[in-house]
Amino acid sequence: MTEADPTVKDGGLFSSLRNLGQTLVALLHNRLELLSTDIEEQGWRLQQMLLLALAAGFCLAVTALLAVTFVVVLFWESYRLWAIGGLFMVFLAVGAGLVVALAARARERPRMFATVLDEIARDRDSLSDRS
Repeated sequence: MTEADPTVKDGGLFSSLRNLGQTLVALLHNRLELLSTDIEEQGWRLQQMLLLALAAGFCLAVTALLAVTFVVVLFWESYRLWAIGGLFMVFLAVGAGLVVALAARARERPRMFATVLDEIARDRDSLSDRS
């Protein structure tokens, strides 16, 4: 009497390995799709922020130019140097504050691919719990 070949038997070792391989490929595919979506969202977010910053910067620059011109013309006869010096100090202080705020904002930005890394950590934890 011959024993049955374990590779032919349904639910055998090779079937389990094939199922494991399919599961790993599906898991990898899912994580790559998530990574792709995360990259695309970051790109759109960065593009929107850049366009808004450029538009705001242009409008604020025109506003500042008009305000400075108004104040200098208003005080032209008596205090023009004081007006120019005072406006210089105001713009210097605001510019320095904006540089400090920008540096702080750059340091606190979210980690890239945080969602993907969290999902992979969860997968790793669930696999280690089963072992």
